[in-house]
Amino acid sequence: MEPGTPRNLRSTQSADQTQPPEGIPWSDLEADLVLGQRLDQVAAAMGDATALCQDGRIWTYRDLADASERVAGRLNGMKRKGRVLLYLGNSFHHFAAAFGAWRAGWITIPMDPRYPSARNHLILADADPTLVLTEPRYRDEASRLCDLPVEARSIDQYDAISDQDREAMGRDVEPDTPSTILYTSGST
Repeated sequence: MEPGTPRNLRSTQSADQTQPPEGIPWSDLEADLVLGQRLDQVAAAMGDATALCQDGRIWTYRDLADASERVAGRLNGMKRKGRVLLYLGNSFHHFAAAFGAWRAGWITIPMDPRYPSARNHLILADADPTLVLTEPRYRDEASRLCDLPVEARSIDQYDAISDQDREAMGRDVEPDTPSTILYTSGST
């Protein structure tokens, strides 16, 4: 297989590993759903079950779906299908922003604020993002890195979207829409 070619993970797993975790309705989903639609179906089925835990804080599947929908609504009001740099590190915000970007048809470029500045500059130059999403605590740092628009707000500060916008969201996002540009250290 050529480098960078997507592969079906199930084809490389043993029979014992192809079953979804108990109670999570992954296997009942249609194969051609995009990530945002998958999250919606899982959130509808799992609701208040724990999706994410960090530092004693818990987000349910419903919390994650709602937060990502607000981010998607914001991105839908901007240039469609651009590249968005997620300058968020390892946080709930990262997951909500990623799913929100995927719902809106954007390509995510995750970048950890803990990376060395020189590495971040190389990633920015190569990735050519349209927008940077970050948290308020990283606003100044992100602004120094680039001349791009920097959207720095907490996930809970994004507005809820209207029912009409919710219906229109993701209509033009296809299952083969690229989702992520991932930069590695080269040792992986």
